Amino acid sequence: MAAIMIMVFHWFQRSTAPRGAFLESAGKFATIGQTGVDLFFVLSGFLITRILLRSRSSRNYFRNFYARRALRIFPLYYGFVIVWLLILSSSYHMVEHVSPWWLLLYAENIRLTFVSSTMIGLSHFWSLAVEEHFYLVWPVVIYLVAPQRLGWVALAVLLVSILTRECMIRAGYEVFFFTPCRLDGFAVGAFLAWLEFRPGGLAACRHQMLVALAVFGGIAVLCWVLASGRGFKEMMTVKFSLVALAYGGLLGLVACPSRIPNRLASLWMNRPLRWCGKVSYGLYVFHPSCYHYTNMLPLNDWSNLLVFFVSSGLVSWLSFRCFESRITALKRLFV
Repeated sequence: MAAIMIMVFHWFQRSTAPRGAFLESAGKFATIGQTGVDLFFVLSGFLITRILLRSRSSRNYFRNFYARRALRIFPLYYGFVIVWLLILSSSYHMVEHVSPWWLLLYAENIRLTFVSSTMIGLSHFWSLAVEEHFYLVWPVVIYLVAPQRLGWVALAVLLVSILTRECMIRAGYEVFFFTPCRLDGFAVGAFLAWLEFRPGGLAACRHQMLVALAVFGGIAVLCWVLASGRGFKEMMTVKFSLVALAYGGLLGLVACPSRIPNRLASLWMNRPLRWCGKVSYGLYVFHPSCYHYTNMLPLNDWSNLLVFFVSSGLVSWLSFRCFESRITALKRLFV
């Protein structure tokens, strides 16, 4: 769902097809899709922390984690970066030359923050850079911190993220891309994973998570209605935290075990969404290039939207089936 939200947001943001009245109106709400990145950060913080807590006392803790992450992330990332630099980039009209080292070193978010905000074909890789920075540091934190104290560490990380944004805004820097400014989601997800390992697990906090979803989600929506597009930089200090806490409440409710069938969780178990989840990494990597080439076709709005989603799904499925799954099969060597 996070990947689909981002794809919808990017289509409304960059599609050049003539747009009818309905899609023009729908575009006003498409900015919510941008928070798909925040949802993905919360998911990542939850799932990665859960994995690390379960394997914390095992042999080869670091080797197995980093090897499995590398097998999942690096082949598609570097494979597509190379293909884009050698072949696809020639069809983009870039305003200025951008060194490929920012991409190769997982530093695209640093470039966008401190060097240049010029958008190129792979600027969406900023979030993959943030993910990679999290993967590098968080296993060390889990290994060094006693599990019973992890909740406090997660809350401290959330606070650090807010304070970093405030300092950078005052200094005149962009806060959307920089890793220390985007740790809210990971911290909320990690806190959920910590709650799952406590006595009673997530089920003991069901009502609190419902309140978190309602309160923080409601405040975030209210702020979006009242302040979106008005240039209130102060909102950036708390916006990401509010969204992360709301998604944390949603994720906690979905992941919460229950004797009664969890209707909320069942919404995400239908086959189309499960298929999208399987190829979601590819969807995120490929979709900007797919809409770039879709825009070259003489299509109206609905046709453009259909071709964009179908082509993104097809390329992602082929990548997963013929390339990614063959490499990730090697994970069996690092159980």
